Amino acid sequence: MQTPGLLAQIRDFAETTSAAWLLSRASEGRRGAAAFGGLRGREEPVRSGEIAPPSKAQAAFLEALERALGEGDPLAQRWHDLGRRLKLSSYELAALALLVGITSSPLLSRVLRESWAEAHRRSLPLGLMARLLADEFDGDGHASDAMELLLGRGTLFRCGILQRVVDGHPRCEQGVYVAESALDWLCGAMLVHRDYLGVLGEEPPERHRRVLGPALRQLTASREPIRAVLSGPEGSGRLAVASQLAHVLAPHAGVFRLELDRAHRQHAVEEDVATARAFAALTGALIVVTGADALAGERQSIQEAVVDAFRDLPVSLVWLVDSLSSETLKSMAVHPEHVLRLAAPTRAQRANA
Repeated sequence: MQTPGLLAQIRDFAETTSAAWLLSRASEGRRGAAAFGGLRGREEPVRSGEIAPPSKAQAAFLEALERALGEGDPLAQRWHDLGRRLKLSSYELAALALLVGITSSPLLSRVLRESWAEAHRRSLPLGLMARLLADEFDGDGHASDAMELLLGRGTLFRCGILQRVVDGHPRCEQGVYVAESALDWLCGAMLVHRDYLGVLGEEPPERHRRVLGPALRQLTASREPIRAVLSGPEGSGRLAVASQLAHVLAPHAGVFRLELDRAHRQHAVEEDVATARAFAALTGALIVVTGADALAGERQSIQEAVVDAFRDLPVSLVWLVDSLSSETLKSMAVHPEHVLRLAAPTRAQRANA
């Protein structure tokens, strides 16, 4: 899966953008030039005239991405699909490429740590990243994106792809880094998790295919992220119906299961929700939420927390529940038209299955 050509372009973009910033600072230009020369395998310092303007570095990266995409590169396809799915601006893509490139280049990481005179820190300060990208994008076209980045907000942060180190430093000095799983995926590795079910081959029972066909077509007609509920007892075919939704909404990504009852027992609801959110944002997987019926008195508050965690994100969410009331439906933020009620099979249907 790994594509050295595209990864090399990402590292080159990070190095060139960082060098332009280092060489523009008179107080550290000599050291920065020498350090960048080392990155390029040269003994003599690099002169400012030898560095391509940052705007050209960004254009070169985007061109390399498009070229690799046209050649059928699977890593380029990942980056392209992520940008399209999350509606990332070119500024946000550049920020992501910058961080991936810095993280994958130990020497560049060291040069940048020395440039802000805090060699003990392991992540780029938000303010410095914003400053690097401000040099990258002259003008006001990305001002709002830059402010979201500096504040540690935006889609990449909300999905958990980018993480912020909240350590008591002023906001502009807090570190920012790419989450480990996201970094692996953006460099070509496969994501593995106990709750990732993949693309399921199970089909709904014949009794459901006839009755639910129109409802499933309505849910998937727009190809946009959905919020739906499949209500029915164990054995009613809920997961099979959910897998059919995934075949339409996430044909290559499949299903990721979020088990709320297990998360609640392990006091890990927030952590498990964050993991599911990041996984779905990266891959486009359909989130199937189970175990809500076992939450008793905390069901409503936990369901509302799940809804808040996925609010306005391009992630499809399907709840599998045994029973459903108007109150629990409201806490799931699902429109009544997006509720599919499944009946348990009769004895005759089970015999013919």
